[in-house]
Amino acid sequence: MFCDFGCKQEALFILKSGKHCCSKSWNSCPIMKAKNRAKKRPKTQCSICKTLIDNRYYDRHVINCHLKKENIQLIYKCYNESMSLEQIKSKFGFTQQDIKRALKGQHRSRSRVMKRSHVEGRSNNWKYKESYAERFFNQFLLNSGFIKDKDYIREKRFSFYRADFFFPNYNLVLEIDGLQHFRFQYQKNIDKKKNQYLSSLGFRVVRIPWKVLFTETKQILNDFLKVLNEEIDFNFFNKSLLEKLII
Repeated sequence: MFCDFGCKQEALFILKSGKHCCSKSWNSCPIMKAKNRAKKRPKTQCSICKTLIDNRYYDRHVINCHLKKENIQLIYKCYNESMSLEQIKSKFGFTQQDIKRALKGQHRSRSRVMKRSHVEGRSNNWKYKESYAERFFNQFLLNSGFIKDKDYIREKRFSFYRADFFFPNYNLVLEIDGLQHFRFQYQKNIDKKKNQYLSSLGFRVVRIPWKVLFTETKQILNDFLKVLNEEIDFNFFNKSLLEKLII
């Protein structure tokens, strides 16, 4: 037996009206859905928020609508100041529908959000998760007698760059690089600019590929301690590491 509403699908349900339908509700039948979408229902513009509302829901909307001009401006201001939608809702009592109508599909400027996050210091936590290589090297330093935040600093910021390890007493910055630092040209360009900036500040920059550190751990760690004490030139050390790297 087929659906009585004309979709030619097998009837799986019997409705209260006695008709057979492919779905639990006649509104869910594909044919009825298409008919409902094709209907041009009359709409009226809300005098408060200037939104076109279906006449069936207009009275209910007017009772609940409080999107006056000042409220719309408030939502715009909060949104452009990078407040999350949840913060706007909880702080001012607006609903999700209120915010959606006020913004009308607008999106935040990514550059504006980034700039504000840098000013507020929130960008330090973006896209950062300590890698296994960094945890491994950090533990090596602790086992070697180094004191964190005294002998070395983790994730030290220099302008908009972040250094994995910074040794203030040795004027040295250490980076532990994954394979993405050697495979992608855009990442190579970023690293080059970062090296130039740190060098302009008078720091020695050492980059240890994690793949090389993983395969020759003991030798690399011993050589790094010598670089710290300037027994080995850091440029020579960097060059020797690159020669050992097989991508």
